[in-house]
Amino acid sequence: MLQRDQPVPLEFNIKFYPFSSKRKRTEDVDEKQHVKLEKPNNVCENNPVLPKIIKAPNFKIYNFEEKGIKKSKLFVFNVEDKSMGYEYYWSASMKSYRCSRCEKRGKNSTAKICKRSGGNDFIEVKAVKHICEMIKYDYGKYNFDASKQIIKEPNFEVHDFQDRGILRKWLVIFPLIEDRSKCYEYSWIKRDKKYECRGCKAMKINVFAELCQNKNGTKYVKLGPQKHGCEYRKYNPQKFTSEEIVEAQNFEIVNFEENGISKKRLFIFTYADKTKCYEFYWRNTGKYFTCSPCEIKNKHTAAKLEERKDGTNYIRLLSPKHICEVKDYVPEKYSFDESKRIVEKPNFEIYDYVKNDVSKSMLIIFCATNKELCYEYFWEKHGQVYVCCGCANIIHVTAKLCKNENGEEYLKLNKSEHVCELRPYEPQKFIDNLKIDKSDYETSEYSYNGISSKRLFIFATKSKEFCYKFYYNSTENFYYCSKCRQMNQHLKAHIRENDDVNEYVSVSSKKHICEPIKYNPKKQILSQNFQLLKRKSRNLIIKKLIVFIDPNHEMCYEYRQSETYFVCASSSKFKCPASAKMLQDSAGKDYVEMSYVKHKCKPIKFIPEGNLDFKIIKKPDFKLDGNVLSIFDKNDKTKCYTYKWKEHGKLYQCYSCRYKNESVSVVARIKQNEDGEDYVLLNDNEHFCQPKKYQPLKK
Repeated sequence: MLQRDQPVPLEFNIKFYPFSSKRKRTEDVDEKQHVKLEKPNNVCENNPVLPKIIKAPNFKIYNFEEKGIKKSKLFVFNVEDKSMGYEYYWSASMKSYRCSRCEKRGKNSTAKICKRSGGNDFIEVKAVKHICEMIKYDYGKYNFDASKQIIKEPNFEVHDFQDRGILRKWLVIFPLIEDRSKCYEYSWIKRDKKYECRGCKAMKINVFAELCQNKNGTKYVKLGPQKHGCEYRKYNPQKFTSEEIVEAQNFEIVNFEENGISKKRLFIFTYADKTKCYEFYWRNTGKYFTCSPCEIKNKHTAAKLEERKDGTNYIRLLSPKHICEVKDYVPEKYSFDESKRIVEKPNFEIYDYVKNDVSKSMLIIFCATNKELCYEYFWEKHGQVYVCCGCANIIHVTAKLCKNENGEEYLKLNKSEHVCELRPYEPQKFIDNLKIDKSDYETSEYSYNGISSKRLFIFATKSKEFCYKFYYNSTENFYYCSKCRQMNQHLKAHIRENDDVNEYVSVSSKKHICEPIKYNPKKQILSQNFQLLKRKSRNLIIKKLIVFIDPNHEMCYEYRQSETYFVCASSSKFKCPASAKMLQDSAGKDYVEMSYVKHKCKPIKFIPEGNLDFKIIKKPDFKLDGNVLSIFDKNDKTKCYTYKWKEHGKLYQCYSCRYKNESVSVVARIKQNEDGEDYVLLNDNEHFCQPKKYQPLKK
């Protein structure tokens, strides 16, 4: 038999078979082999066994308050070392003390308070051995001295003041008697009827204090048991100063416009001569003024305009003490000289021109000191004003064209200031687009991965040796010079038709900043080197273009017809982007024009146009049983070729032929004629397999 306090060895005689696909025989394992089971890391082997009955002074009970809730804890001392022990918390539902550390490890270690007949308390322990570690006894944690939590005057202050029109109640406690420059700040919490430390609240720690009064009427502060987690704050009595009133003769409000936005400023004068002031900015969200220099220094200094019953205005300072310096009052800063808003000729120019078949109007206002620089304005029809191009996305800088008594034109500017830079004066930008005749440009169109692309080549020389290459923008339907665009120059071109339905190109009059490239004309294939023929594809007859690459017409590229041109019909894994067009020369003869994109596929052997008749099987020469199609042999109706359904191609395939030759597929499709009758459409490939005896599908 094992004694009560003798530890039980965790060692057992077990047979251990490692996992294997081949099971080992039992006799192959040493029966004397022992396997030790490892104890969990959270179990302490050397814990002492507690006596079932614990008497004083080997335990201590502490009743305390935490966050306004009354709590109780029990500490049981180690008999051999009084500095160590186990901590229990009171569970009201279980009506006992419980060890929380053991509970986390899945064991219930409980204790109850009992009384002897003589009235002395003792502890009855339900679990005498803990699986948790002992903890060190913290005297300060459990010995709460209420007398040390009493703060008497003058070591605290209570402040009632108004902040932004709201009555505030704050409590300031000086923890260091010899240093009143440091403090803890508490604010009144109406719900709890207590003051709460503002610094700890920001750290999500609840530290409370109560303002009390004894029988003699003397006030004192009673602190809670919670410890501060925040740092001391600098004592600033100006925070709690009541709001001040500023009468109308000591302030001025200025309304002005800046960058097209209406603004306000409040000036509160510090002297009767109004030479020095504090400047406040208007806050539209809170409907009050705030001192910006104070805000920069993390001090909120605000003011509000209010009106009395008799109609007189005054300023109420919500937090009156400034930490910024007073500044000089300069009213001229917010006034505007109307004469500066007038621009007369020759300091401006208006250009009316046609761009991309759209009539436009541009205003140029020259720099007063350099006529080679200017601001550009575009015409805004809705507002009937000119708007600065450079400022348009930021602020609204406008100019209005007016006439004086003599009929002379002049400009009237709004109050907004430019935020953009002056631009070089380029009058060539404001002339009509250039027209390019059909003989002076070439176009190309091709498809790549199913996406259609276009190119425009405008010749730079009469010999057509060099050109400018334009790419097509399908979203906005125009061409643009790709190389100029890379240099941040935007040259657009459009293909138009005149009244005689003759095609031409309308291109921007701006000069190219790129160099022209060498023009490589498209390759033309004459009639003897190409052929149009028809091919069978599934149940359709389609047109194909054959372009030969050798004189003997043995190898070729095969193209399928698209909407307006032919595209390479390569069966390779990757789609080939090469394309070709059927055109006619001036004599009416057909020729093929190849695209600039070269073939990625290899040429194939030319196959002449074959029989275009389809192989059709009608009932009763075929039978469909579920997903199996049987087509009977012409010579022996007891035999058939068996096809199975292939979901990927939506067809039936002869898998017997597939096994014999993977490169050739013998397939069939079921169609319906005009009368709704089913028939089978076969492809041209012949069977490699032999027909087999027909066996109906078993149901």
